[in-house]
Amino acid sequence: MNPGSGKVHRDCAARCLSGGVPLLFATNDFRGEPAVLQLTDSDQKPLPKVAFLDRVGQPVRVKGTVVENGDTLIFEIDPVGITPLR
Repeated sequence: MNPGSGKVHRDCAARCLSGGVPLLFATNDFRGEPAVLQLTDSDQKPLPKVAFLDRVGQPVRVKGTVVENGDTLIFEIDPVGITPLR
């Protein structure tokens, strides 16, 4: 289901993330082009599931630092700062 949206995507994504698939953040870059970033903590370690499972597939506001690791964009965040937009 890539890309996906809606309840079906949300349910599928929650199952994948519960199984250990890396957490991704979909957004647009400064040119308005789609961009996908891998979400991690500030040490580039996976976020605890409790920090995001209830927000999967929902619009959220996240603050952090974007770094490049090869071809991957890493979005280092503090999971406490994940807030819903609605």
